[in-house]
This record gives sequence, C-alpha cells and structure tokens, in this order.
Amino acid sequence: MLRKVSTGNRATTTGLRPESVNDLVQAATARADLPGGPYSAHSLRAGFVTFAHLRGATDRAIAHQTRHRSMDTITTYIRVDDVFENNAVTQLGR
Repeated sequence: MLRKVSTGNRATTTGLRPESVNDLVQAATARADLPGGPYSAHSLRAGFVTFAHLRGATDRAIAHQTRHRSMDTITTYIRVDDVFENNAVTQLGR
C-alpha cells in the first residue's frame, strides 16, 4: 500500500516495512505535537475506519478497503469520542 520514495522524489516498486510506517507516523505526530498519543501505524487504520463510518460508509465497504475478514472486527475500530455525534437519538426527529 505504501511505497518507498527515492531521493529523486519518485515512488519505487518496493513497499515500506511495517516498522518503517510506524516510525514515520510516530515522527510526524511528535512534530505536530498531537494530544492523545502515542500514535502508531495502527492509528491510521483506526482513524480511517472511524472517519469512513462517520461519513456513512457501510461496514462491508470499509472491510473491503481495510481487508478485514470479520464485520465484528470493524466495530472495534470505530472510535467516536463525542457522545452526541452519530447518536441514534439525534436521528429520531428526521
């Protein structure tokens, strides 16, 4: 999914090792001084699943993108901090 980039700023055919992705995420979040860390490459996956869910993507579509085999697993990745966002009660008046 993620490929190495040469010094000439060209994508190579070689993929990044999982450890490299993790190192890049941690370095970027440290530079950005983001609260709530530590972050990891796994945070990218959880963030994607949460964002897609909140924007109305179906669990099946999310699982197809993330290659999850179990629909039950998708729900463990959805991280909503705001109890008023995506709340069933707020949708009753529609």
